[in-house]
Amino acid sequence: MRILDSTLRNFSDHGVFLPNHGDVLVSGSTLRDNGKTGLFLGGTPNLPWVSANYTLRVQTTTFSGNGSGASDHGGAVMAGSTNSTWDLGGFNGNGSNTLLGTANSPALRVAVPAGVTVRAVGNTWSPLVQGANASGQYDPDVQATSGSGSNFLVGSGALRLSY
Repeated sequence: MRILDSTLRNFSDHGVFLPNHGDVLVSGSTLRDNGKTGLFLGGTPNLPWVSANYTLRVQTTTFSGNGSGASDHGGAVMAGSTNSTWDLGGFNGNGSNTLLGTANSPALRVAVPAGVTVRAVGNTWSPLVQGANASGQYDPDVQATSGSGSNFLVGSGALRLSY
């Protein structure tokens, strides 16, 4: 699936819902104000959705105002197998995404297997939250293996925020 230069907004449920597997590119788009999530990959954000294989690439995209606070809501929900690739910035440069959430509906909700890293390098987040600086950036060499707040929730696996 390719979402290019598009806006997915005000859906009562999810902007994009792929519960079993998928190859997704989102570029130059806005996913905002959706009832549950902007982008939902992997069923509920709890293992054992380890058989779901995903390839995700997100660049120059804004996630904002998604979710109403339930345990599986947020900007992007990611849970998949050890064969999945999660790239919101880091493999081929910075993501240049704007990732905004709330304490109950974080911008990124990560529940991937141990040893798997979701890359989200070079993005702008809510400033002065979960270690982001006043510009909404993360200082060098930040990787989260836990944490819950408006920028991210890591239930399992790891989230690379900067190199």
